[in-house]
Amino acid sequence: MVMIFQSDKALKELFDSGIVYTFRLLRSDGQTRKLGKEWFTYKRGGKKLGDIIVSTLFKLTYPTPLELKVFAPYSGFKSVDDWIKEIKHLNKPDPDDGYSGEIYCIHLIGFNGDLVSKYINGEL
Repeated sequence: MVMIFQSDKALKELFDSGIVYTFRLLRSDGQTRKLGKEWFTYKRGGKKLGDIIVSTLFKLTYPTPLELKVFAPYSGFKSVDDWIKEIKHLNKPDPDDGYSGEIYCIHLIGFNGDLVSKYINGEL
């Protein structure tokens, strides 16, 4: 299964550091996301930008600054508050669960240099 990075900041962190922490809502079907080796892109239906290793760290109901603080340096965001704003912007809260989700640690293991250059230059 593909992992989509809709946040340019998180994707830039992955390219710059080789690692990014990302918050994802729990799946509505109750299934756990596939862990291990995956590929990633920047939008639904987007081309494969590269390969990653996905691991789950823990679940959160409403991510708070205190809970996210330790992961913020590798989130791609300047502050925890900016990260929370992006979480709320990208995700629609579930009426029952709010922003229940999981923190994932993503490691970059390879990428398509030509496509990444096009993405960075706004050509995709």
